[in-house]
Amino acid sequence: MAKLIVTFLFIGPAFKPGNEHPDLNTAVKHKLISYTITGNTQSSNALKPLVLNIRNLKKFPVLIDINNGLELKASDSRYQNIVVTKNEIIKLNPLEKKTIELYGKSTEPFDMPPDIRTTYTSVNIASSGFLDLAQLKLKSK
Repeated sequence: MAKLIVTFLFIGPAFKPGNEHPDLNTAVKHKLISYTITGNTQSSNALKPLVLNIRNLKKFPVLIDINNGLELKASDSRYQNIVVTKNEIIKLNPLEKKTIELYGKSTEPFDMPPDIRTTYTSVNIASSGFLDLAQLKLKSK
């Protein structure tokens, strides 16, 4: 009787479609998405100061969490850093691009407000004082 040898090779995504909601940093780390964040010229600095342009790099849908309290750091130190004040879950179809206005609050009142030329990067969840502010802002909506 001949021996049957079966080898399974599994090459799959870091996150199975529909099973996970990685945050922005995790999604980038696992090469699920690419993104840019810039100032929002269509909204006041106190409401939706930033615009997220996000692209799904995969051939399967992904859900991305933008967490309340996420700190976004300006590429130019003359501009305000921003803390996200409203949770967002973004669904992206395969290879889809979306533009999302982000709710946020400045952490530096004496720096310049965001503009279209200033880019932002996702850092981490903000320190406790700014996280408290983001939580308070979320409750007031």
